[in-house]
Amino acid sequence: MIKMIKISSFILLLFYMGACSHSVKKTGGPQPTKDSYSNYIMAVEAERSQDMDGAIKYLMQALQEDAGSSYLRTEISRLLYKSNKNEEAIKMAKEAIAIEPDYVPALSVLGDVYINQGDFKKAITVYERIIKADKMKIEAYTQLARLYAIEKDYVRSVSTLKNALAVDPVNVTAKYYLGNVYIETGNYKDGIALLKDVESADYFSDSLYLLLGVAYEGLGNADEAMKNYERAISMNPVSAMTA
Repeated sequence: MIKMIKISSFILLLFYMGACSHSVKKTGGPQPTKDSYSNYIMAVEAERSQDMDGAIKYLMQALQEDAGSSYLRTEISRLLYKSNKNEEAIKMAKEAIAIEPDYVPALSVLGDVYINQGDFKKAITVYERIIKADKMKIEAYTQLARLYAIEKDYVRSVSTLKNALAVDPVNVTAKYYLGNVYIETGNYKDGIALLKDVESADYFSDSLYLLLGVAYEGLGNADEAMKNYERAISMNPVSAMTA
């Protein structure tokens, strides 16, 4: 069975073996068995075939042979989340985090589940932990900033995005969201400056031009507002007209 696996599955197996080595060093637990590796590969193939229940089953069998694996628990949690089994996904992610409190992949899955449930306050707590564990993970900053904005905590949203840009000054996503927050809070000039910077980095989208249109309209510049609205409509007529 293992001899016939696809190259992509083999790469994932190597990743799992690396995660196992990390887990053993971190927790002092035993090395996983050959059966654990075999079941992991079967799970990868099952997921590739869209058989989520089968993939979860094989991962659970792998976990029986590798009981201390935070990686396997995280993978199970991810698949449970994809299968809309949110409460089970939360339970499994928390088990992984109990083994390794700063395990970012498990924290990321947990945060995504909370967002899916609309529990933004819990999601905020999780993403704050992710940034504390990995200060270089830019996507965690942007996600946390979006959550703060949803909760109307614009001060923290702006601060978080500025922290992201301190880590990666040219990050287009962080600039886009910061420009978005500025425009949402009436800081049109700074918002326009950031979004123009985003545009110069060859980031083009209808949402970008809609935001620029809103900002120029807020400044009373009807011509520039119309120009950007028209560009947004030309890129995505349905989305722009319903925004």
